[in-house]
Amino acid sequence: MDYEKASEALLSEIVRQAEARLAVQAQFALAADQRVLSLTNLYGSMTVALLAGAIAALSEGLRPIAFAAAGAGLVTFIATVLVLVAARPSPFATVGNDPENWKDDIEAGRSLHQAKADTAGIYNAALKKNRSRMKTQTRLINSALVMMLAAGPVAAGAGLAGWLMFACSLSEFLLWKYAGWAD
Repeated sequence: MDYEKASEALLSEIVRQAEARLAVQAQFALAADQRVLSLTNLYGSMTVALLAGAIAALSEGLRPIAFAAAGAGLVTFIATVLVLVAARPSPFATVGNDPENWKDDIEAGRSLHQAKADTAGIYNAALKKNRSRMKTQTRLINSALVMMLAAGPVAAGAGLAGWLMFACSLSEFLLWKYAGWAD
């Protein structure tokens, strides 16, 4: 878009609103980063607790509980990885620029109107990049939340599999011992 065609008043308003929107995007991004870091701590702690519980249950011979805890621990581990990826640092555009960036404009004798038009274009591109980064982070967080919702059913299924293994082992033992299969 050629922002130089805009009047001085309109161009000033375009730049002002773009700066305001970039500032709000930065606030949203910081809040999202805080949520992601909180989720990372929560999910990481849950993963460690579940896997430690699985090991403890297995060492006590409680296979169904060990399977359930290990299944849920695996799912929470995947969710933890997703929020860790979402928490990784990424470049984010903010308002303003460095004074040295004006050197070419000054040397070329560009007008303030032309410089504002360039700034509007730069801000437009920055807003799009920020929006894209925020969408990626949102997708990762939503995927992690879905994984956490799946932890319960996975734990139930793994626990059921553990109980079935226990029941089969017990049935086989009883048949060997009391039904004469050992003969």
